Amino acid sequence: MSTVVEEPRAHGVPADPKRDSLAPLRAALLAAATAEADRLREEAEADARHRLETARHQADTLVAEARTDGEADAAWVLTTERTAARRAARGVVLAAQREAYEQLRRASLVAVRALLAEPAARDGLAALLRARLPGATLRDLDDGGLAAETADGRRVDASAEALVDRALRSVDGARLWEPA
Repeated sequence: MSTVVEEPRAHGVPADPKRDSLAPLRAALLAAATAEADRLREEAEADARHRLETARHQADTLVAEARTDGEADAAWVLTTERTAARRAARGVVLAAQREAYEQLRRASLVAVRALLAEPAARDGLAALLRARLPGATLRDLDDGGLAAETADGRRVDASAEALVDRALRSVDGARLWEPA
């Protein structure tokens, strides 16, 4: 009887002829698995690069859209604020014009009352009223003006307020606010 002494392999495992016969198959399977793993890894890396590039492109697009939206919103806010400022400024101007008009009216009333206190001016107004309403009855008003009324009911109010208001209505209001 002969005894076969197997020499230990590098791993400390004795050589097995059945097992050694599968070594080429095992090597081929290992090579195929390695190749498939490499292929899958390359596909995964390519897919990851593609997804990363797509995500970067989407992020760039979103940033650009957000910037555009922000600029549009800012333009809208700026327009709204400018409009509000123009309205506020216009309100200030109108209030100042109204105050100036009221001061002009008050000063005009003082001036007209002082003028009507002069006999010559009062006589001139009376003559004008008689010419406009022949046969009218004249009466003195509390503010120094006159009123004329005919028997048929025609009437002219020549009070200081009526004279000033009529004079101010005849003035082109826009010209009051033009620079001198």
